[in-house]
Amino acid sequence: ISVEGHTDNQITDPRSGYANNWQLSLARAMAVLDQLVKEEKVRPERLRVAALGDTRPLVPNDTPEHRAMNRRTEIVLLTY
Repeated sequence: ISVEGHTDNQITDPRSGYANNWQLSLARAMAVLDQLVKEEKVRPERLRVAALGDTRPLVPNDTPEHRAMNRRTEIVLLTY
C-alpha cells in the first residue's frame, strides 16, 4: 500500500512550518500512514510513503477550486 501526498503549486507559507511543498506532501502522507497503522491496524511492512509535492496534479492549478483538488493524499494498492 503506497500512501502518496500531493500539494498544489503554491509556495508554502514560511509560517506553516514546512520549508517547501515536498515537506508538506510528506507530512500529509505520514499523517494518513500513522492513522492506518495506529487506528486501522494495517501492518507497517505493508506500507510505503511517497512525497510527490506538486509534480502530479489532477487538474491545472489555475483556480482556487483546482488547487484544492490537487491538495490530497492518495492510498494506492500495489500488486506484484
